[in-house]
Amino acid sequence: IFGMTTPEVTQLLKQGYYPSVPYNNNHIIRRAVDGIRSEFGPHFEDIFQSLSTKDPYMVLADFADYSTIQQRASVLYTDTLTWNRMSLVNIAKAGRFAADRSIRDYAETIWGSKPVTL
Repeated sequence: IFGMTTPEVTQLLKQGYYPSVPYNNNHIIRRAVDGIRSEFGPHFEDIFQSLSTKDPYMVLADFADYSTIQQRASVLYTDTLTWNRMSLVNIAKAGRFAADRSIRDYAETIWGSKPVTL
């Protein structure tokens, strides 16, 4: 798990979040965001503008944590035995989060709907 916690997000919003700060202070972020514009042109201009001016999902604020975890995952992936063990543990623990159950819970909680027996 990576990124800011809810209290951290709340605090950053209170302080004032400016996506230009991580953009200007992290050359990797700057290259990635600039790459969206230069590599994909006008088709992704809205995404470029959103990230560089608003970043409502705080993608740039979480990027450094994401990058650290991605590097760790890349190293772990080269250790096949460890990676496979971790994958199997993850799969075993995911049973409770099956798609059918998640969709049912969402439908009941958000929409107040009940399953229909066919």
